[in-house]
Amino acid sequence: MHLNQYSDRKLRSKIHNIVKAQNRAESQYKANK
Repeated sequence: MHLNQYSDRKLRSKIHNIVKAQNRAESQYKANK
């Protein structure tokens, strides 16, 4: 259970970073357009 929570938090932060990067790329794309 404890290990599961830890990996879940790591996975969530990884997803959060991916979403942030996607949002940044999208706004840059719109700015360049």
